[in-house]
Amino acid sequence: MSDSVDAIDLLSEPPSGLPERLVAMAEEVAGAPAALYVVSIGGMHLFRVAGARALPESVPIISGVGPELGRDGLAELCSELDRLAPGCIVSPLWLRGRATAVLVACRGLEEDLDGLARAAAPAVELAAGFTDVFDRARRSQRPTAAAEIQQDLLGPRMAVVGGAEIAGSVLPAYDVGGDWFDHSENPECTFVGVADAVGRGASAAAISVVALGAIRAARRAAAPLEECCRDADLAINSLGGAAFTTAILAEWHALTRTFSWINCGHPRPLLLGADGAIEELVGDGTHPLGVWSGPERRFPRNERRLEVGDRVLIYTDGVTERRTDDGGLVGLEGLLEFLATLRDASAGATVVAIESYVRGVGDNKIADDATQLVMAVTG
Repeated sequence: MSDSVDAIDLLSEPPSGLPERLVAMAEEVAGAPAALYVVSIGGMHLFRVAGARALPESVPIISGVGPELGRDGLAELCSELDRLAPGCIVSPLWLRGRATAVLVACRGLEEDLDGLARAAAPAVELAAGFTDVFDRARRSQRPTAAAEIQQDLLGPRMAVVGGAEIAGSVLPAYDVGGDWFDHSENPECTFVGVADAVGRGASAAAISVVALGAIRAARRAAAPLEECCRDADLAINSLGGAAFTTAILAEWHALTRTFSWINCGHPRPLLLGADGAIEELVGDGTHPLGVWSGPERRFPRNERRLEVGDRVLIYTDGVTERRTDDGGLVGLEGLLEFLATLRDASAGATVVAIESYVRGVGDNKIADDATQLVMAVTG
């Protein structure tokens, strides 16, 4: 079968029927029972969305970045599936370096299933915007309204951009809802942002919606960082009350390998150097967005030239204020000590490791959003 013909055919498939169609095609190609899986929104499981009951309903993994799987996690996935279904073949639906779904067959030739997976990847990505079938399968419980809004706000969890790779995630997946991260590659630069709205639940989600809406509107009008900050500041201020959000808005210029950022009352970014050194990116800052607005308000920009192998981590205080089993907090010192063990990790692997660390330091419920975005310089 031709990949191009199949891709066109699959793009025309009714979105809600696409999972069953893909399974039927996979079984024809492999000559064996098959199933289609999606990555859970928490990145901890694959859930079967359609296909053979001979294959497991769910597959535990630890390497998902939210509902996406990077190539770093493929070996772990194959090992776990081989344990649960010995002899099976695995074909992630790779698209721009990450997969949100995986085809699995009980037996067959991997290269044949890979061809179908390549054709299916853009169709699944597109169909997910037209049906709830995939999103239903990704959830093991019902998120709060705020968490659902948060999931809709977030862009791709993994991206390859000019001169860098980006990965980001928010914990927990089903509750809280005040943090967000965003990124967008444009001809002049790549935009990166992380924010933490005051409060929790629906009120925090509402602030996030307004802030990110204002920022995206300005960015899509080719406005500079300073104007993005100003528009978000005014928009949040218009809500009244005590609405505000801390934020870091940044630009990555690949040609000069320059990272520039504006810090609005947020924890300082961390630079994980290619040489193993870790430092806070100290610079001028300003108040959180929405705290004080006026024509005289300024948003000072900071700048740092990066080297290949450097990683920049932007995080929210839910990481450092995570309660540990002994009743203390992770703190900046604890985070730095952990990050020192992650030398040479990719952006995705760094995010996965931080998530695992945040989950593992305490058995208690994660009480505040813990967000991490990593940009790794690749060239």
